[in-house]
Amino acid sequence: KEKEEYIYSLKNNHINYYGIIDREKVFEVLQKSFMFALPTKYYGEGTPGSLIESLIAGVPVLVSSFSQAGLLIKDEVDGIIFELGNKRDLKEKLINIYLNRKNVLKMRENAAKNGKKFLYSENRNVFLKAILGQT
Repeated sequence: KEKEEYIYSLKNNHINYYGIIDREKVFEVLQKSFMFALPTKYYGEGTPGSLIESLIAGVPVLVSSFSQAGLLIKDEVDGIIFELGNKRDLKEKLINIYLNRKNVLKMRENAAKNGKKFLYSENRNVFLKAILGQT
């Protein structure tokens, strides 16, 4: 009950915080989302699984410019990158997203295409060759 109250307190008309989502429901929840946000303040952030899951689900991401951001996201193509720690830049990006929602909707297809490169099915032969020396 306490967890539900906490999650409810973070909801408004435009932003939802779902907390930890059951593994079986991750893609279902993500696909209902307009956009996924990962505003990490940690420059050395690795490769967040939640970001990859969002791309696979075809959901564009709003992400800070941590060390891996540019390797995972093409700015203005399948997501939007704001300068890490820069509140003004984040605010400007959020306003731009709000005023140009159609642009974000166009990013959905690109996000899904980008997300495919992280799927096992797309990398099976590479994995097998690395592990077994064959394809």
